[in-house]
This record gives sequence, C-alpha cells and structure tokens, in this order.
Amino acid sequence: GLAAVAVPPPAWAPAPDLASVLKLAAWSVGGAALVKYGELAAGPFFFEPTYPKALAFIVLPTLAWSAVVFTTPSLPNTGSQSAQIEGSQGSQGGQGSQGTQGEDTGFWANLSMDRVKSFGKAGTLSYVLVELVFWAAALPVAVGWYRVAEGTWLDLND
Repeated sequence: GLAAVAVPPPAWAPAPDLASVLKLAAWSVGGAALVKYGELAAGPFFFEPTYPKALAFIVLPTLAWSAVVFTTPSLPNTGSQSAQIEGSQGSQGGQGSQGTQGEDTGFWANLSMDRVKSFGKAGTLSYVLVELVFWAAALPVAVGWYRVAEGTWLDLND
C-alpha cells in the first residue's frame, strides 16, 4: 500500500485553532458582504467605464505591490526548502542549512528559474500551471473589459 509521510507544517504557518477558523470565517463573510453591497454604495462608478478608471485599476495595484516588493528587507539565508524540512526532522540537529555562500534570500532571490528548476519536474509543472491559470483568467477579463469600454468585441481580422 501507500505509506503516509508526515510533512511538518511550514514555519510561517500558525497552528490552527478555533480563533483562526473564526477569524477566517469573519473575513469571508465580511468580504462577501462587501462584494454584494459594495456596488450599491459605489453607485454608477463601476458601471460607467472610462480609460482613466481602467488605467487606475492597473497602475494603483502595481504601484502598491512595487512598494511592498522594493521595501521588503532581505532575510538571512536559511537554506533550501528540502534542507529546512530535513533540519526540522532532526537529520541536521534541528537546524536549517545556512547556505554555502551566504547569498541573499530576500524576495527577489526566490524568484528565479534556478529556484523553479531546483524542484525538478514538479517545479516546472507548477510554473506551467500557474502561467496557464493566469492567462486563462486574464485573457477573458481583458477581452471582456475591452467590450465594456469600447462597446464592440475585439476584432483581430485586420
């Protein structure tokens, strides 16, 4: 049969308890209410598309995310994910690997094709799936918003 492998939870994940479940439920209900009743409070703002509004919806989240990325301090190197798991299981005395050259493990250090490749076929497959999901969601939304803004469907026959 199949052998069950116990994988420890990530260090950043809080231990599940009743308070965290209730907090998640409260945020879910609050988010649903905001979506349902928020459009009533916003009035016709979202129903009258304009190019400045569309540009704002693109630029503002990009600027906010850029502020987060560029102001996030780097963390000390704690080694690869597999070394952290091995370290937590006791093969290295409970300590994660400190890395071989003390390289930066900040936000940008984790965004590389070498990191994806380090997970082998699973990393490549997950990268491809993430890209496919992104484009499967983004393309219909972009074409739909073009229809809303211009009043006609996008014509690529020219």
